[in-house]
Amino acid sequence: MRNRINVVLLILRDRCLQNVNFRTLGNVVSTPCVFIIEDTLHKNISVDACKTFISLLDVDGSGRLGFTEFLYLWSMLRSWKKLFYQYDTDRSGTLRSHELRRVLGAAGFKVNNSTIRSLIFRYSNEKHQIDLDNFLICLAKLTKLFNVYKDFKQNEHAVFTLDQWLEQSLLV
Repeated sequence: MRNRINVVLLILRDRCLQNVNFRTLGNVVSTPCVFIIEDTLHKNISVDACKTFISLLDVDGSGRLGFTEFLYLWSMLRSWKKLFYQYDTDRSGTLRSHELRRVLGAAGFKVNNSTIRSLIFRYSNEKHQIDLDNFLICLAKLTKLFNVYKDFKQNEHAVFTLDQWLEQSLLV
């Protein structure tokens, strides 16, 4: 397992991968030997997920990540995937609402019941189950939103102009 990771990282470094965009990330993440796709329940990361991951760490708005940012993102995805399977107690490959609440807490997010209901509505299927792809998108967007809030926080409140709010919310 660790050898596979090192091989992938060496290949990326040797190809002089300086910028990772969502297409590149999708190709790398969908490669069978890469650790994010080791299970039979989850085979591909969607383009929407890749765009969300890029926007999480894309500070200059270029739609690209440098190699260091890519490695940081990769580490986050690995830890989130580990949490997903740790809290998927019935081993269904999906999270139910009660599992989502616990895994979000373990990931460091404290959200109220209304937010949990909104997340379940947005990221679950018709059976109210959240698969790995949607879980990763959910955590990436929550991380981005919490970071935006921290950036704009003044005296325990975030202060935005309408243009700032629109720009930030559309990037999520």
